[in-house]
Parts: sequence; C-alpha cells; structure tokens
Amino acid sequence: MRQHTPLFAAATLLLSHSLAMPVAARDEQVPTESFSRYQEFHSVRLSPSGKYIAVSVPRGDTTGLVILDTETLQLVSAGQLDEDMHVLRPTWVSDNTLVSGVGYQEYWSQAPINRGELVSFSAQGGDLRYLMGFKGRHDSGKVPGTIFNGWSFLDNRLEFDADNVLVSSCAWTSGELCHWSLYRLNIDSGRRQRVIRAPQLGTGDFVTDRGGDVRYFVGETDNLVGINLYEFDAENRTWGKVEFDSIGNAVPVSYDPDNDHLYLSAIGASGMRCLYRTVSTLDSVEEIACHDTVDLHSFDLNSEGTRPIRAYFQNGLFESVNVAPDLEEARLLEAISNRFEGNLVQIASWSDDGNLFVFHVSSDRNPGEYYLFDRAAKRARYLFATRSWIDPKQMAERRPIHYEARDGTLIRGYLTVPPQGDAPWPMVVLPHGGPFGIQDGWRWDPDAQFLAGRGYAVLQVNFRGSGGYGADFHDAGIHQWGTGMINDITDGTRWAIESGVAHANNICVFGVSFGGYSSMMSAVREPELYQCVVAYAGVYDLRTLNRKSDTGQFSRGRNFIDDYIGDSNEDLLEHSPITYIDKLKAPVMIVHGINDERTPYKDAKTLRSALKQRDIPYEWFVRDREGHGFRKPENRLEFYDALDDFLSKHLTPAEGS
Repeated sequence: MRQHTPLFAAATLLLSHSLAMPVAARDEQVPTESFSRYQEFHSVRLSPSGKYIAVSVPRGDTTGLVILDTETLQLVSAGQLDEDMHVLRPTWVSDNTLVSGVGYQEYWSQAPINRGELVSFSAQGGDLRYLMGFKGRHDSGKVPGTIFNGWSFLDNRLEFDADNVLVSSCAWTSGELCHWSLYRLNIDSGRRQRVIRAPQLGTGDFVTDRGGDVRYFVGETDNLVGINLYEFDAENRTWGKVEFDSIGNAVPVSYDPDNDHLYLSAIGASGMRCLYRTVSTLDSVEEIACHDTVDLHSFDLNSEGTRPIRAYFQNGLFESVNVAPDLEEARLLEAISNRFEGNLVQIASWSDDGNLFVFHVSSDRNPGEYYLFDRAAKRARYLFATRSWIDPKQMAERRPIHYEARDGTLIRGYLTVPPQGDAPWPMVVLPHGGPFGIQDGWRWDPDAQFLAGRGYAVLQVNFRGSGGYGADFHDAGIHQWGTGMINDITDGTRWAIESGVAHANNICVFGVSFGGYSSMMSAVREPELYQCVVAYAGVYDLRTLNRKSDTGQFSRGRNFIDDYIGDSNEDLLEHSPITYIDKLKAPVMIVHGINDERTPYKDAKTLRSALKQRDIPYEWFVRDREGHGFRKPENRLEFYDALDDFLSKHLTPAEGS
C-alpha cells in the first residue's frame, strides 16, 4: 500500500473548480466528456469533533482518501491503496482514525466491489494499516493485519471506545450461504473477539446501539426479496424472530434509548413502505410517516443517530416531512430545505456534538453540491460540487409523467425535455435495469441529460415490478418480463406520441442490462413502433441466466429466476427476444463487455448471428476487459459518441434543434 503519491499531491486543487472542464456557452452543445466522466468525490464525512472532513476521491484505477481541515479547507493529508484498489465507505472511528473497506473492480459491476478487507488511515497521514482480510500476514510490525479468509465489513464505530470497532465477518469456507458473526476488533493490536453469531444463514446486518450492544439482526430470505428480523435477548444470549401483525419486511432504522423506541422502515397495510416506531412492546407500532401512492424513499437521522428527523418520498418530484418537530435539528433542516427550493436537501454527516453538519443539494439539473453548516455561527458554507464541470443552467428539465397501461394500471415515470427546439421531438425510450425494485428517479441522470442535450426527448418508464410504488406494484411484475413489463413500455411510448411529445416513426429504444433485454423485446413485439434499437449488456435468451450467468450459479439466484422470471426452459424461451427475432425490423446497435458475467457475452454473439442470418442491419460495439456496463472512461466516451452517431442515422432532428 502507498500513501502521499503524486495522485494526491494537488489534492487541494482537486477540491476546487480550477481543474474543472471548460463550461460551454449556453447555446453550445455540452461536450460528451461531461457526461462520460465519473463524479469527483464520494463519502464526505465529518470527524467526530468536526475538526476534519474526509473525502474519498476516485482517480483512474484507484480511489484514495483526502483529509481536509474543516475551518480552512486546506489539505491535512492524503493517501491511497495500491493500484486497482479502492477506498470504500471510510468511517471515522475516532478524531484521528478512519477505517475503510477495500474495493476491487469486478467485471460484472460498474462500481468497485468490497471483497471483505479492512484498512485504517490516520488523519495526519503516515500511518496506513491493513487491519483484517485475506492479505493479512504474520510478519513483524505493529499491526500486520489479522488473516481472515472471508468477508469482513465494518459494522459500527464504538462511540465510547476509540480503540475498538465492531466488524461483521463470514469465512469463505462456510459454503454458498455464509453464517455471519459479529466481532470486536482492536485497531491497535489487530486482535478480534467474537460477540455473537447471526441467527440464520445468508446475507444480513447486525443492528447495534451507540454503545455497541447488539439489538437486532436483519437477514434476507432464500429468494433474495424478503426480510427476516430477529431481536437479541442479551440476558439469555438468544435470538427471537420478530413478526408484526400490521407491518411486514421490517428493517430497523434507529434505536432511541431515551424513549425506548425502535424506528422501522416497513410495508404497511396499504402495501407502501412507511416509517414506524414501536410503542410500549416490540410487536406494537405506530406510523410516523407514510404516503398514499409511493414508498418511503429515504430519511435523515439526528446527530446522535437515534431518531429520524425527516422522511422523503419521491412522488414524481420529492416531498419531505418533518418527523421530529420537537427537535431543533429537524426544524433547522426544514428551514434549509426551504432555502433551496426546487432541490433535494439531505444530511451527509454530523459532528458528534451536532454543531456541524454537511448537507448535500441535488436536483434534476444539479448533479450534487456539498455545504457545511455551523449551527453556532448560523452559517452555511459551500464546499464543492461532485461534477464541477456541469452547469445546471445548461441541463434539461426532467418532468414527472403518468399514464394508464392497457389493463388500467397507473404507470409513472419521467420525460427529459431537450433544452432546445419544440415538441414533437425525436424520442429515445430508456427502460431501466434491474428490473425488480429498481426505479428511475427525478434527479440528474447522465444518459438522459446527454441525449436531451443532443435534441432527443427521453422517456423513462417505471413499469410494473419497479421499486418505489408499493408491494402490489412490485409483485405485479412477477413472471411479466416479456409481457406486462413490455406492455407498460409500449403504452408509455404510445402515450408520448398521442400527447404530442414525439412523432411516430421517429423513436428509438435503448437500455442497459434488463434495459437492453427489454429494448430488444419491445422491438420484436412492436416492430412498427421503433426505428432503431440499442441493446447494451442485455440477455436475449433467458436460458443463459440459468446456464451461464453468475446469477444462476447459486441456489438463491436460481430461486429468484424460478420465482420471478420463469421456472422452466419453455417459460424462459417464451420471454426471450431471440424467440421472436423474425419479427424485428429495426436496425440494432449491440453493446457489450466481453468479460460480462451477469449477462454473458455469449448472448451478444447469439444476437449478432441471428441478425446476420436475417440481413437485419446492426452495429457492433464490444470492448475487452469490460464487464456489465463499461467502466473505463475512454470506453464510456467512445460509446456516447457512437450512440450519438447511431441515433442520428435513424432519427430525424426536430425543427429548431
């Protein structure tokens, strides 16, 4: 591991606008690179006293850590791990020490994946240590690192014990389903001591209070879509499964020891996920915040982390509710939100005493900015933007839309409107990936903004099965991959034509992952509706999911496929675009990473062969050493330019654009 490398020699400059890309004039086209570049900063965190700000900074094949003085914003220290290693979710465990996970770029994911290692950093620099993981060693040194061949994740800092942290771990030798344990890890000696073992096999999270006492465990069900909640009896050291009469899939949010309340996010009688708290006994709850038509999106906690103070619901635009009007912190956040009208304002980090906090501001046009608020001075201070080269004034508006599908189901989504020209526009239909539990939202979207800046209206549909609209809407997508979901996309496209947003015969469909699949499925089911197709990292013969995909290599992945897509080869073929390829009329752009493990490259070649046999025009954009979505900036840039060229060949520009 390295530290103080040239990458961070100018870390202070990296936090200023001095290295930002030139911003185009208002009437000029925003450069492609503005959309293909990744954001500059992640995980902005205040130290416990508020003296320092930690910022993780991705650069190329690594992500490092920058420590700033809160008062002056001058660089205190900077460090990074070895090449191809990424700092993930750095957490202050004392005012001088941070503990972080370590990420590696996997081919099946665009974001680095945590392999279960832990490292620590000193705020002053010069003391970067490997704490725990498969690279631990027995050689000399103060903390050579605990050897642990398995997954280890930081569970919680111990507010009253700066020498230790709580770590969730699971040995790789435990088989397909881990049996997790919670350990107390000494960050000075590297020694660890088991606290408790999880009550079930499989992925889950321990829930502890501020003092580090174990309270709950939240585990996944066998098909990956449900939630099991257990309460820990400290006196008898036993677990008991918690089941509520009025709510389901309950996830603890926080525990308030002063009032003995457990706050929960759970699905209520309406089918919507809402915010609750327990009353007197654990099996009795009262509703704190709920919406009639959308799920709880997110929430902010008070400085102690014990109470939710604001709840957010994405009902087209964001709506928020003050859920702790008795707390001054909640009233202050409400006042700040009102000052940033038209934006979403959320807390990023608190100091322990609650005097300082960092908040994040974003919108459909603003990719994100960070501010520091000093409660004693009653002053907000701008820190930096996540994409300083983006001028929100040049970005396109994202309008919430809704329509009725053919069976009467209400479908919602977003229309990104080109900043130039008038309707009707050429249109790109952009279905999201997932598909279950994923949703397109209102905030800044690089794909939609890139396309809108090139003169295309962009329609994003939250078809049945998408997240955010309640349990019934989610479940309505079961076994509907090639039918109901595609109908919802088709009905949205026709709504746009009938509404005057788009011209018939001037529409392309483009998506990634499930979006790539659904783009092809839409085009073969509705061959007259689309003039071109961009199929990116899609699966086109669903049998591949069971046979070749990483999803099908494990029993819970196969359970998901059986329960949610189809439980036989006949079912999978019925929902596969390749089955109906003879109906296709539109030219296709095939985009894939050769090393994709989620939707294997084999399917891209299968689709290409089918198009060749039928003399259907296609373009081939494939990159080696890329997986499920392109990660390398140069490949992302080339793809956007190729996408622009492909669309311009098949869609007619709107008048005035």
